[in-house]
Amino acid sequence: MIQIPSHSVLSILIDDRTIFRDILASIELEKGISHGYSYDGSLIPYAWDAFGGESWLVELAYAGGTGQVAPLAYPSPPTANGSGFTDELAWLFVPPPVKQDYWGTDWISYRTAAVEKQIAYYPSNYSAFCFAQLGLFGLSAGERRDPPDSSCHSDSCQSRDHT
Repeated sequence: MIQIPSHSVLSILIDDRTIFRDILASIELEKGISHGYSYDGSLIPYAWDAFGGESWLVELAYAGGTGQVAPLAYPSPPTANGSGFTDELAWLFVPPPVKQDYWGTDWISYRTAAVEKQIAYYPSNYSAFCFAQLGLFGLSAGERRDPPDSSCHSDSCQSRDHT
């Protein structure tokens, strides 16, 4: 167990890069990067170890601090729950890769396929639903893959409140 100093992370980054590097080195697990330390100072056994923007960002920070890339147990798509969870998160902070990343993901192809799949979801699976009839698309990663019964009749679809 590593002893974490009581001063702020910012002061660690600025004042003592050795402590920061030691902390980063201590969170690399066999197949990913640990979620950190619990309040009692013990290493959390759960890791960022699967494909997605969240793991990508954690790996970027890790590489920036250590000069190394930690292993990922599941480096290829899909994301952990298959719903697209955090796929695009990293690109809020850094530009997406324009060629294959370290793990071999071609993000341009992956993102294009994900968009096409999302746009086609309702028309392909639920063509009678208001969503498909109105040209709406997409499910958030937190939503069920199959929505509850929300079919509508074409004559009433336009009059429903869709907010």
